[in-house]
Amino acid sequence: MRQDQCPVIGSLWHRRRSGHDWAALVLLLCLGWSGVLLYPPAPVQAQVGTIYYVDKDRPDDSGDGLTWATAKRNLQTALALASAGAEIWVADGTYYPDEGTGQTNDNRASTFTLKDGVAIYGGFAGTETLLSERDVAANVAILSGDLQQNDTPNFGNNADNALHVVTGSGTDSTAVLDGFTITAGNADDGGGIACPNDCGSGVSNDSGSPTLTNLTITGNFASSAAAGCTTVAAAQLHQRHHSAATRQTGRRGVSTRQQPQLYQ
Repeated sequence: MRQDQCPVIGSLWHRRRSGHDWAALVLLLCLGWSGVLLYPPAPVQAQVGTIYYVDKDRPDDSGDGLTWATAKRNLQTALALASAGAEIWVADGTYYPDEGTGQTNDNRASTFTLKDGVAIYGGFAGTETLLSERDVAANVAILSGDLQQNDTPNFGNNADNALHVVTGSGTDSTAVLDGFTITAGNADDGGGIACPNDCGSGVSNDSGSPTLTNLTITGNFASSAAAGCTTVAAAQLHQRHHSAATRQTGRRGVSTRQQPQLYQ
């Protein structure tokens, strides 16, 4: 380092240095003069959670899902990618739980499984850049258990439908489902404990407390208890814009073993 690059060295160059401590002090002062140590490192900005886009009009799941133009075709594929902090925006259309990553066609056990920390929003046209721009009433996103897409009116031909269209079991309130119609579940299998496969064909929720908002749960069948929604824990049910649990076949539309948190 040249003397004229550091005033401290320039003024003290001819003084006798007293060991390593003096050398370290000179180096520290020079670095401070040059600005290296004048300011602390800039704080690291928190990373915004990833938004995955789903649009039934896409030809397949080959897109990365990070824009509407490269959206995934199937909701299950986006769910498989999503981790805590992510959101999934779903365009209008009908989505089936046996389609997408990790699924087997016509498997009645297929279900849309909610995840802690992941918020799934329906009601998009497929062009929005802000969540506030969606219109749940105009852009209806349907989660359907009609796996073979051959149902007839009044629950006809539904023997091969999904047992539970949506499952929120074991989740907490950070698992969010908002802005969907849930239909065509058929919980007719019986057996098991807690909520077996003869209830909760629309939404099955065993020991979970997901946040359910702006949902229309309709046209589901159960051979035992609630066809629309069965919960064994205190789910947060936000009922805004749409009716929850209508036109079900079962003893009740909604059944809960603990007091749910209801929001109007």
